[in-house]
Amino acid sequence: MPPKAAAQINAELAARAEQSLRTFIRQAWHVLEPATPFVPGWHLDAIADHLEAVTRGEIQNLLLNLPPRHCKSLSVCVFWPVWEWIRHPSRRWLFSAYALSLSVRDSLKCRRLIQSPWFQKHWHDRFQIRKDQNEKDRFENDRAGHRIATSVGGAATGEGGDRVVVDDPHRIHDRESTAVREAALIWWDQTMSTRLNDPRNGARVIVMQRLHEADLSGHVLKQGGYVHLLLPAEFESDRRCVTPIGWKDPRSADAELLWPLRVGPAQIADAKLRLGPDGYSGQFQQRPTPAGGGQFQSQWFRYYRTIAGANGAITYELFAGAGKSRRVEAGACRRFAVMDPAGAEKVGDNRPCYTVIQVWDVTPESDLVLVEQFREQVQTPRAVDVAFDLFVQRSVEYIAVEKDGLGLGVVQELRRRGAAVKPIKAKGSKSARCETAEIRMSAGQIYFPREAAFLFELEQELLLFPRGQYADQVDALAYAAMEVARVGGAAAKDENVET
Repeated sequence: MPPKAAAQINAELAARAEQSLRTFIRQAWHVLEPATPFVPGWHLDAIADHLEAVTRGEIQNLLLNLPPRHCKSLSVCVFWPVWEWIRHPSRRWLFSAYALSLSVRDSLKCRRLIQSPWFQKHWHDRFQIRKDQNEKDRFENDRAGHRIATSVGGAATGEGGDRVVVDDPHRIHDRESTAVREAALIWWDQTMSTRLNDPRNGARVIVMQRLHEADLSGHVLKQGGYVHLLLPAEFESDRRCVTPIGWKDPRSADAELLWPLRVGPAQIADAKLRLGPDGYSGQFQQRPTPAGGGQFQSQWFRYYRTIAGANGAITYELFAGAGKSRRVEAGACRRFAVMDPAGAEKVGDNRPCYTVIQVWDVTPESDLVLVEQFREQVQTPRAVDVAFDLFVQRSVEYIAVEKDGLGLGVVQELRRRGAAVKPIKAKGSKSARCETAEIRMSAGQIYFPREAAFLFELEQELLLFPRGQYADQVDALAYAAMEVARVGGAAAKDENVET
């Protein structure tokens, strides 16, 4: 090919790359991944299109959730800032991750791409990296632009930027640490997200895999104001992502893979084996709990309806699944209540815990039937009033009350009023305390009222456990299951009830 023709083709390719982030990524790939062929994927185009919308000012706050090994860091933290500098070299960037080493890694890749012969051949006239400010965690160009790399809770808090980006703000091993997780949320709210030089025109971008219901993704989704690009590894039709720029997930069949040419069935099977259902659900499916539930599975849920007889007698019709049901006279059951009083501690966004009181009937076969539930963010004396009223109105044999913390005062006040109370003490982890309830639910021995207004919140808390923000209803259920395990069915009596 004549040199002039080759030069013309190269110029045209460079012009296309300058106009399109999609094209830029394809052309620049060989610079950073010379030993790995570029594998196209529609999800890469989706990421590029949404980042372009940020560049054009159409999106100000963008949240991207996608699995590991799907080119999220290269796309967002390396290719995009270099591409945007071609036209806007004065833009200033702040990048962060849970570890400084990750931010520095992408900073070095950015610098390597800019200094590559390929980039310099086409865009050397747009800007140059300043020699007097060219470090691993910070470099500047001669048009006043800079790229700073820091970590969650790290330095550079006094710096400003036109683009504030965080890539993986949570370390996987810290997902169960409420203190560490919430520290990242406070850092984002009070430090990093406030560093926009121009709040009207600047942009924030969060890219991560889901680890917990109350991770940074869950936090900003609850706050609102973010365009959410949700890309699970396996398609779930009931969660199809649609965004304001006119994009929607193009997959049609459930379980269709996100990047099958690169992360195919064998790689997905390996991830499931290594991570387990809980880890895979968060990191690959962008669900902080499996679709069927966490410790409690959706297929275990059983329901009942109440049938009122002509003489006022109540009958429970218990639906056991597969079209089977049976009836139990309420009068043949024994009744008790459990109470998990709200403590003084706060959860989530400094919200108080709930007081939960559940009234249970135990059938002659030792099935648990949830008769009523109270759940409000109240403490004593209101909680004591409700508990005592339920004790009287529902003819409860006794109330089992968790006596830790403020619960001891509840126990004493209920006794003073004449209620039969059994103090119970929390032992072991929440997950361990739930094992009895887990076994009973899986065996179809726990029934919930099908039409109850509280059922949705109860089911959600159970399905999200142990990743959910709240576990008050789960605690009460766990205590109820342990009570039946200790005491037995309707014919058994508990000799240890303290009154």
